[in-house]
Amino acid sequence: MTITMFLVQFQWVFFTLIFVCGVVTNGDVPPGKTFVREGGKFTLTCRVRPVGLHLWYKDGVPVVPDTKNRYLLEQETSPSFGPEFVMLMKLSVEQAVPIHSGEYKCSSFSPHSHRIVVLTASMIRTNEEVPGQGIILNPPKPLELVCNTTEDLSRDVTWFKDGLLLNDNDRVQIFSENNTVIVKSTTENDTGEYTCAVTDPDINATILVRTRTEFIEMFHSSLNLVQGDKLVLSCQVKGIPTPTVTWLKDGSSLNSSDSRIKLEANEKGVPNAKLIIEELDYDDRAHYTCEANNGVNNVTSTILVRVKDKLAALWPFLGICAEVAVLCAIIFVYEKKRVKPDFDESDTDQNVENKNLPDQREGKEIRQRK
Repeated sequence: MTITMFLVQFQWVFFTLIFVCGVVTNGDVPPGKTFVREGGKFTLTCRVRPVGLHLWYKDGVPVVPDTKNRYLLEQETSPSFGPEFVMLMKLSVEQAVPIHSGEYKCSSFSPHSHRIVVLTASMIRTNEEVPGQGIILNPPKPLELVCNTTEDLSRDVTWFKDGLLLNDNDRVQIFSENNTVIVKSTTENDTGEYTCAVTDPDINATILVRTRTEFIEMFHSSLNLVQGDKLVLSCQVKGIPTPTVTWLKDGSSLNSSDSRIKLEANEKGVPNAKLIIEELDYDDRAHYTCEANNGVNNVTSTILVRVKDKLAALWPFLGICAEVAVLCAIIFVYEKKRVKPDFDESDTDQNVENKNLPDQREGKEIRQRK
């Protein structure tokens, strides 16, 4: 066997059994694990001898190009040693999605493979009950935050609060072994955006810590005012984020276009939490409801506002005076009717005595004559 024939056979065996695969970005990358952001592009290449059937495999299953999976398969030949040609196999994805994560080979029996990991926001799992909804803070109960990467639990996580690096202190404890933060004796100042970041690969997740909307003081059941008075209702609510306040009148939206009606911030700085109505009228009598919502929960409080006539206090007095006047008139009439018969009886008695006077005188004269 000549040396030339030996080199040709050796070249044939070499390129038939050995495949060189890599990710092409700024050059060939050796086989291993490569992270690709969702929506990003990646390309795999493999050089083989144009002998037999060569297919790309993903997790042991042949890759089929179609519009659903967004795979693009290409083949081309390039000169190699001697008169032989090497076939270049390419697998490309323009916009990567999670289904493209997996282990790729350019032949079922190739000893080389490359693992593609498509990075998404869900790569980091938090302890939120509903992902993206955050965690409710209940001061002074402790706050626990957990972030774990689904690909590699051993990766280091760095914690930030509102963009600033979070460090251990007397109240805050960071446990790197399970990527957990525990805040003891919490206050409302512990609310905010907590971010857990992994530097390699560069991914992160944010946990929004909020408090519920709650009333500092509820409305009384009712309020009595007089026509022309000024109505001031303050909705004493708090919450983080700051609640949004809406006012209702008898269950319907308040007519804020009325020039007499004003909405101002309350003492806690909550916008539109104070309702002011100048110069109340009878039509302002209604049930007024304060409805507050900060995206965590919704609370309401209702009060009945009664509006009385400005002369309402005078009517009872006038009624009493009228009753007294009527009673006096009745007594006067009654007394007048009762006194008149007495006068008539006195006149009758006097007439009888006067009629008897001549007889009495006559009797006296007769006795004297005798």
